[in-house]
Amino acid sequence: MNKVLSRFLLLIAIVLLSQLAFAVSLESNGQTHIITQGSLRFETDGHGRVDVFRNDTHLGEFAFSLAGTINGTPRFLNSWDADWAWQVLSNVDNNITILGSTNWQGLEWEQYWFFSETEQKFAHFVENQTGFDSTDTKMYFVVNVDNVNVECINYVDNQNQGQEFCFEQDIEITQNLEQYLNRINFVDTLFNFQDLIDSGFEFDYLFAGWLNNANANLPSTNGFIIGVTKNNGLFPNGARVVLDPSIIDTSALSKTNYGNVLARDTSGNIWVVHEETVSASNSDIFVSKSLNNGLTWTTFNLTSTSDFNELLPHIDINSTNGLVIEYDKKNNDNGNTQIFVTTCSAGDCDASSEFLTDINVSACGATNCANGSLGVDVNDTAQITYGKAATTLVYRQNTGFAGGTWGGEELSVFVGGGAILAGDGTGVVVSKNGSDKRLAFVNSNNSQVNVAYFDGSNWQVAIILNTPTNGTHQPVTGFAGYDGNFYVSYTQQNGENGTDGATPKNIHFRQCSIDANCSVLGNWSSDLNVTTAPGQNDSFVSMFQANDLNIHILSSARSQDADANIHHYVRLPNGTWTTSSIADGNLLFSDANRTFNPLLRNREYVGSFLNGSTSLPIGQLTMDYVFLTSNVLTGDP
Repeated sequence: MNKVLSRFLLLIAIVLLSQLAFAVSLESNGQTHIITQGSLRFETDGHGRVDVFRNDTHLGEFAFSLAGTINGTPRFLNSWDADWAWQVLSNVDNNITILGSTNWQGLEWEQYWFFSETEQKFAHFVENQTGFDSTDTKMYFVVNVDNVNVECINYVDNQNQGQEFCFEQDIEITQNLEQYLNRINFVDTLFNFQDLIDSGFEFDYLFAGWLNNANANLPSTNGFIIGVTKNNGLFPNGARVVLDPSIIDTSALSKTNYGNVLARDTSGNIWVVHEETVSASNSDIFVSKSLNNGLTWTTFNLTSTSDFNELLPHIDINSTNGLVIEYDKKNNDNGNTQIFVTTCSAGDCDASSEFLTDINVSACGATNCANGSLGVDVNDTAQITYGKAATTLVYRQNTGFAGGTWGGEELSVFVGGGAILAGDGTGVVVSKNGSDKRLAFVNSNNSQVNVAYFDGSNWQVAIILNTPTNGTHQPVTGFAGYDGNFYVSYTQQNGENGTDGATPKNIHFRQCSIDANCSVLGNWSSDLNVTTAPGQNDSFVSMFQANDLNIHILSSARSQDADANIHHYVRLPNGTWTTSSIADGNLLFSDANRTFNPLLRNREYVGSFLNGSTSLPIGQLTMDYVFLTSNVLTGDP
């Protein structure tokens, strides 16, 4: 498996409660926060731990420790020995997020707890600010078990058989842990280690018994310890240990193709839809599906119409896990392009016959349509934006459907500002609490990134987001909407004119609150160049905001030697950006015109149309991607 990340990443644990739905409530008094979920209660105070109760009976405490050698001195630090400041980040519709933070012993510590009706998740961040590298570093997730109320811990072995260990004697395992167990059940709480293993960590220490016997710095009580390490124990000064995706695998489809788009449905199936050139006058849409996280694929031809070029598909998933596909169909006889939509009402579609007959949803007549965007919102309303060539109009097809039945209305809206939605235009629609808020992003021929904003009643005059250095570079935009914000990333030429392989392009980033007037430039954040190398030639931006509080940007990069690494930019919760390369350039095509288009897709958090409230479900932190080599590669970071 390919586990490539240049920075030091740590997933301490994902803690999932049993999958029963209980209302979540919060009580706060100063630094004390009490979260109640059915019979379970979680409490935090001014220390770096969380106490767990069941029916008012204390079960234990969750905490975190770090061991390493810093400036030649062995150190063992416990999160509960520091004074912490806890705050509620959000509390909306049975979704609660709390944050604990401290600056202690030269380390900046943060804990995030996410609660919903069905699950909770824990994330821990540590930044080394000691001024020295830490070597032989190990990270420990410590559970201090109440000696009276908890006698045994259940676990599942690698044969998926239930086992248990009790506390009559100490148990210590220091190697090959994945051969013994996959997860531990502590009362109603599941500690799943497979995510650590899949992310490239060495799960190299498990202790169950009297904690003080494991280390003199730990409490004199029963419990268990989970230990992980990475990078051979090196934790450099200035590095940040952070919950973040890493690549665990890639797989290739058998088709040479273009226009790749990607989706994962709620059953875990991965869909890749792409166009393939069949003949000089015909290209078809193909659908590939994987039921096993990309290990194997089935592919079928969705469209097969001679003398038509069917291009630029967009896809999304409806509430029944049906795949919705929108694409251009260009008539080679008259050159006109129309917008078509088809859908499969269930997630088990394995053949073109299971899709409805495609429907022409555009009203361009004899005028060419320009491909825009597709999205299916949480209310199963599909919306498509597209434009008529050489006009300043953007059309929106707002269509409700259930089980594949379509109907709806068509609206015309004025973009204004002289912006023309051409074939390279992109758009995003974000809905917050049922109110329409829309953005249309347009790439013009003068190096400008234009954005037109819909305030819920009217389209505002388009504004220019970037400050181009010259008029030769055509920007490529990425966009996302999440948690009440619009995010835009785009390419901007850096330096003098030159061939595509020689002229560097950098990635820029801006954001605007959905509640602000985004037709006012001052309501957007400052233009930020997130590219690490000024000569980096990034293009084909794709953007994603995950519920791990990070913002992710993927881009392809070409240099004069025509390589094309896939770069992964991440904005951390503290506002800093990191970068890594997740695909080696010697694997990729060097055709800059159509190939490198890395796409991120996660049903819950990203798409052309999203619910922008903070009440989205908390769960998936995986990130799918697809890019083109001589084949299509996909992975599940």
